[in-house]
Amino acid sequence: MGIWADEFSPFLEEVAESFTGWEGTRTWRSTDSDLEVTAKFRSWGYVDMTWTVAPWRESVGRWNASVVLTLEAGEQMRGFAADVRRFLRPDASR
Repeated sequence: MGIWADEFSPFLEEVAESFTGWEGTRTWRSTDSDLEVTAKFRSWGYVDMTWTVAPWRESVGRWNASVVLTLEAGEQMRGFAADVRRFLRPDASR
Protein backbone atom coordinates (compact mmCIF):
# COMPACT_ATOMS: atom_id res chain seq x y z
CA MET A 1 0.00 0.00 0.00
CA GLY A 2 3.02 2.27 0.14
CA ILE A 3 2.76 3.30 -3.52
CA TRP A 4 -0.87 4.27 -3.08
CA ALA A 5 0.01 6.26 0.01
CA ASP A 6 2.70 8.11 -1.92
CA GLU A 7 0.40 8.91 -4.86
CA PHE A 8 -3.18 8.85 -3.64
CA SER A 9 -2.84 10.54 -0.26
CA PRO A 10 -1.35 13.73 -1.76
CA PHE A 11 -4.24 13.83 -4.26
CA LEU A 12 -6.77 13.73 -1.43
CA GLU A 13 -4.83 16.28 0.59
CA GLU A 14 -4.72 18.64 -2.39
CA VAL A 15 -8.49 18.32 -2.82
CA ALA A 16 -8.96 18.93 0.91
CA GLU A 17 -6.84 22.08 0.86
CA SER A 18 -8.85 23.47 -2.08
CA PHE A 19 -11.90 24.05 0.11
CA THR A 20 -12.69 27.37 -1.61
CA GLY A 21 -13.46 25.47 -4.81
CA TRP A 22 -12.18 24.88 -8.33
CA GLU A 23 -13.52 24.52 -11.87
CA GLY A 24 -13.88 21.16 -13.58
CA THR A 25 -12.81 17.84 -12.14
CA ARG A 26 -9.62 16.55 -10.59
CA THR A 27 -8.70 12.95 -11.34
CA TRP A 28 -6.40 10.31 -9.88
CA ARG A 29 -5.86 6.86 -11.45
CA SER A 30 -4.04 3.86 -10.08
CA THR A 31 -1.01 2.73 -12.06
CA ASP A 32 -2.96 -0.06 -13.76
CA SER A 33 -6.08 2.15 -14.11
CA ASP A 34 -8.22 -0.34 -12.17
CA LEU A 35 -9.28 2.47 -9.84
CA GLU A 36 -10.14 6.04 -10.79
CA VAL A 37 -11.20 8.77 -8.37
CA THR A 38 -12.58 12.07 -9.62
CA ALA A 39 -13.36 15.06 -7.45
CA LYS A 40 -15.77 17.82 -8.41
CA PHE A 41 -16.51 20.88 -6.30
CA ARG A 42 -20.24 21.44 -5.85
CA SER A 43 -22.27 24.36 -4.64
CA TRP A 44 -22.63 25.06 -0.94
CA GLY A 45 -19.09 23.85 -0.25
CA TYR A 46 -19.34 20.15 -0.99
CA VAL A 47 -17.09 17.81 -2.96
CA ASP A 48 -18.44 14.86 -4.94
CA MET A 49 -15.85 12.12 -5.20
CA THR A 50 -16.67 9.42 -7.75
CA TRP A 51 -14.82 6.15 -7.17
CA THR A 52 -14.81 3.82 -10.20
CA VAL A 53 -13.41 0.29 -10.14
CA ALA A 54 -12.86 -1.29 -13.57
CA PRO A 55 -10.66 -4.38 -13.23
CA TRP A 56 -9.70 -6.68 -16.08
CA ARG A 57 -10.34 -4.16 -18.84
CA GLU A 58 -8.89 -6.50 -21.47
CA SER A 59 -10.93 -9.59 -20.59
CA VAL A 60 -14.23 -10.77 -21.98
CA GLY A 61 -17.12 -9.73 -19.78
CA ARG A 62 -15.37 -6.72 -18.31
CA TRP A 63 -17.30 -4.61 -15.84
CA ASN A 64 -17.06 -1.46 -13.76
CA ALA A 65 -18.73 -0.09 -10.68
CA SER A 66 -18.92 3.47 -9.35
CA VAL A 67 -19.98 5.09 -6.13
CA VAL A 68 -20.20 8.78 -5.28
CA LEU A 69 -19.06 10.00 -1.88
CA THR A 70 -20.13 13.54 -1.01
CA LEU A 71 -18.06 15.32 1.63
CA GLU A 72 -18.09 18.80 3.03
CA ALA A 73 -15.14 20.77 1.68
CA GLY A 74 -12.77 21.77 4.44
CA GLU A 75 -12.66 19.91 7.74
CA GLN A 76 -14.66 16.84 6.69
CA MET A 77 -12.53 16.44 3.56
CA ARG A 78 -9.34 17.00 5.58
CA GLY A 79 -10.40 14.36 8.10
CA PHE A 80 -11.16 11.91 5.32
CA ALA A 81 -7.76 12.53 3.68
CA ALA A 82 -6.02 11.98 7.05
CA ASP A 83 -7.99 8.76 7.66
CA VAL A 84 -7.03 7.40 4.23
CA ARG A 85 -3.36 8.28 4.81
CA ARG A 86 -3.42 6.44 8.18
CA PHE A 87 -5.13 3.45 6.55
CA LEU A 88 -2.59 3.26 3.71
CA ARG A 89 0.40 3.98 5.97
CA PRO A 90 -0.49 2.88 9.51
CA ASP A 91 3.18 3.03 10.55
CA ALA A 92 3.59 6.70 9.56
CA SER A 93 3.62 9.25 12.36
CA ARG A 94 1.80 11.89 10.29
